[in-house]
Amino acid sequence: MTKRLILLLSVCALASCTKKVDTRVASYGVGAIEARSFQPAIPDKTASAEILTAYRLVAEKLTSNGMKATENGEMLLEIGLSRRPAHIGMKKPGAILAVPSAKKPSKKCPSREYRLSVALTRISDGAEQYRGYAGEYHCKHQLAEILPLLVDKAMADLKSPRGAYILQRKLP
Repeated sequence: MTKRLILLLSVCALASCTKKVDTRVASYGVGAIEARSFQPAIPDKTASAEILTAYRLVAEKLTSNGMKATENGEMLLEIGLSRRPAHIGMKKPGAILAVPSAKKPSKKCPSREYRLSVALTRISDGAEQYRGYAGEYHCKHQLAEILPLLVDKAMADLKSPRGAYILQRKLP
């Protein structure tokens, strides 16, 4: 009995030490997009490996949702990818663009915010059909590790945009 109690307490102690991260997500749009094709806004030759990977991952998500990448697609796909020191906020007159992290900076390493934005615009009239964002603060993880998750979260509401919300997950 004592061994089981010690084991149970050990498991509980380890679980309480598990770090969690907030994923800030926002999605806006018309809901069900009728277009069946998209045209990626091709990054120039100086684009980073991360932005090229982001385009590939988003294109895979759109393809799995029944859309096809073509040179003359009905929708223009644009992706933005950023990283900034987490303690720095960004604003312009009348609007906050990025809120600084509320957590105190770690002495071990500086936190960074990684943020992905995805936009689908109807080419025929310029009407935005979908815009999704996902962002996280990280100290030790690199953007390449987090990118697939950011794509999943930014594209999760493609068929039914939900506005802004926060998801919490355990770090691996």
